[in-house]
This record gives sequence, C-alpha cells and structure tokens, in this order.
Amino acid sequence: MCPAQGLFDGGQAALAGGVVYYPDFIGLEEADKLFEALLKLKWEQQSFNTPRKYAWMGIPPAPSYLPRKIVVTEWTHEATRVESLVEEKTGCSFDSLSLNLYRDNRDSIDWHFDGEHEGLWTFPIASVSLGALRRFKWKSKKSGLTTTQQLAHGSLLVMPPGFQSDYLHAVLKQQKECGMRINLTFRRRTTQ
Repeated sequence: MCPAQGLFDGGQAALAGGVVYYPDFIGLEEADKLFEALLKLKWEQQSFNTPRKYAWMGIPPAPSYLPRKIVVTEWTHEATRVESLVEEKTGCSFDSLSLNLYRDNRDSIDWHFDGEHEGLWTFPIASVSLGALRRFKWKSKKSGLTTTQQLAHGSLLVMPPGFQSDYLHAVLKQQKECGMRINLTFRRRTTQ
C-alpha cells in the first residue's frame, strides 16, 4: 500500500525533516490545464480563522473543532489524474484529497500540524501545487529550526511518515502580491 522505499533516503530533492521536493513533477502545459479545470470546483469557506477556500474528495475527517461538517465533492477527472501521478511517484495509495484555494497573497494557513483525524501519521502526505509561487515553511517542534521551500507551479512536496509529530508547517500571508494557487494534499485515512 505504501512501500515508499528510497523515497526519503536522501538525494538532491531531500530537505530538512526528510521532506522531498520535486519542482517539475507535472509539465507546464498539463499543470495549466489542471489549474483551470480545478478552479471550477465548488469551493467552500470552512473557517474564517483560516483565510482560504477548500474542497474535499474521498473520506472526510470529522474534527469537532470545525464549525460545520466537511462537504465531500465527487472526485473529478483532473483530481484522479493527479492522484495517479502522485501514487506512481511515491509508491503509496491515498484515499483522501484536500484541495485548498489561495486566492491571493492574503490567503494563508498559520503554523499547525495535520491531526491524525485528517490522515494517518504512519503514511506520507503528498502535496501538489498549481498556480502562483508560494512559500511553504516548516519548523521543528524541538529545535525551532525553520525551513522554507518555494512551491512552484506543477511541483510535488512529500512529507514523510511521522513528520506531523515532529514539525509544524504553514503557508503564511505575504507582502508581495501574487495570483491564485491551488494546493492538492493527498492523505491516507484508512489502513485497509
């Protein structure tokens, strides 16, 4: 279900905390088409504390802290296409997809870790970026050491199993204006 052998063993794409980054994961032409198609999703606003919009595909979490239930969107052809590419690259199968729409430089998510209700910590979390360049930051809960990676259009960033227990991450507001960005975050929620 998720061998991921060699995926986090190092190499030029390996970053702090075992994060792996592939800047040219999806070609520019396909990334443009995927971005345009995914913009047409019915985007929801879950919380005003997190200024961005989202859509969820697959098995939804039911965290008690959210003001309302997560609405599940049917998997689209484009989402299934990206899932296939991610599963081929990582050797892992995912059953849930959280999509986030950052409308401009003011949309963000503050420092946090993904709870186990969102996805099993024993599996990696794979994140594909489409659209405007944004800074993804993560910091060690133990040392406070912060790492920043610019997420390019068509890129893939993979957080290894166990990452959420040791690190916080964020996409913070920025001064410099930018266009829209869609983030597709693939998780495994079930052990079956």
